[in-house]
Amino acid sequence: MQKTTLNLIFVLMIFGCSGSDNEPAIEAAKTSTNSVIGKRYLLSFLVCNTADTACDDPRNHKTHIAQSDDGINWSLIAGYEPHFGSVPDVIRRGDRLYVYTPGKVRQYSYTDNTWGQPSDVSIRHTDGTNEMFVDPSAIIDENGRLVLFYLVGQTSGDPARCPQGQSVCTKIIRSATEADGSDGTEFVVDPGNRAEIVITSSETASDPDIFKGLQDFILYVSKGAAVQALAATDLKGTYTDLPNLENGMLVNGAGGVPCGYYDQSSGEYWTYVHIPRGNLQVIRLAIHGSLDRLLTDSDFTDLISGSTFSELGAGYAVASPGFALNSP
Repeated sequence: MQKTTLNLIFVLMIFGCSGSDNEPAIEAAKTSTNSVIGKRYLLSFLVCNTADTACDDPRNHKTHIAQSDDGINWSLIAGYEPHFGSVPDVIRRGDRLYVYTPGKVRQYSYTDNTWGQPSDVSIRHTDGTNEMFVDPSAIIDENGRLVLFYLVGQTSGDPARCPQGQSVCTKIIRSATEADGSDGTEFVVDPGNRAEIVITSSETASDPDIFKGLQDFILYVSKGAAVQALAATDLKGTYTDLPNLENGMLVNGAGGVPCGYYDQSSGEYWTYVHIPRGNLQVIRLAIHGSLDRLLTDSDFTDLISGSTFSELGAGYAVASPGFALNSP
């Protein structure tokens, strides 16, 4: 999508599915040869050990990847060495897996089962000036190019909130398309804004997540422990609130920092969010047949916590899910 304190909770997350010119760099930066990714679905998320670090600082977050054959039961990918990074998103294209965090991308090669080190990611306007961005969410366009949806950054303060002194402001969601030959490391801003979200000084808007629905492209935006859902017929068009949802709100109080998936075989939507549980966070899932009603707490099931994985433990917070099909 991204996408807060630990009480974190939802603002912090803002920093919240081929071969190339980068091939030599990936070859030189291999870190593992035993990381086999073979299950149907992938989920990226951040973790933080609340006993050892200050988890309200995104610099202390690490990115993990899990895999699953049913979207419900998940296991960490063996041989994967977590790297520092918050609000991750994951997507597969051909024989490469891309894991995006703000300003970085890490690639995995299915050819030899190896991970590279994180590389810098830039977004530029057509005049060459840099774009400030957070919370990248990846999708592939009709030409096979990676496209990042993101929240436009700001020079100071929390980018999910209004600048200091403003009682009302507009948060801008844009997209940028992969530059030729950059292999997912350089992007050019697409014309126009994908969405403009008006908030007050007491509200937040962050962590966009883009995915293809039954007919339209769906854009989730996190609003604290809530999710606004918008749609457009064109990937790089203007996204507007889903008409059957009041103010576009799909979730209100049951979790935020979402990611979504439409399962064609079942005709159902899978909506993942995270929510606080004491001083920790857990990832939840709702499976629903449409996007035309408000999802309540009873629609969600707590799915992943630190104790889900023997490699982590009960003292770990897990948050900011990003979903992808493990298919070329």
